[in-house]
Amino acid sequence: MDIIHKDIMNYKTYLKNNEAIIIKLRIIKHIIIDKWQIKEVSNHYSMHRNTVRNIMKIYNSKVSLEIKEKIINNISLSSEDLKNKCNFLLPNSTKPKSHPKQATIQEEKDIIQNFELLQF
Repeated sequence: MDIIHKDIMNYKTYLKNNEAIIIKLRIIKHIIIDKWQIKEVSNHYSMHRNTVRNIMKIYNSKVSLEIKEKIINNISLSSEDLKNKCNFLLPNSTKPKSHPKQATIQEEKDIIQNFELLQF
């Protein structure tokens, strides 16, 4: 079953247009409602299969029962639901918060005190 259409935007285009929640919900609906295979969805949106699997992993672990019922029953979500209850679908920052070997604030103060004691 070949479902690739030329008029469909690819996954990265949706992300660049700040429509991450919308495209991820579409992917979830394709798999849950339309019963598409992961490979079909990945070909349809020109994305990797692991990305589809990761989206489904998020769906299975973080989605509330209320949203799952709406998706399963193919009920469209209101803009309020998208803003308030689907924030888990937004991409997380991959920027590191700190380096694992970085000194803590207390350790920094101790180092400064020791350095000041060494100076004449």
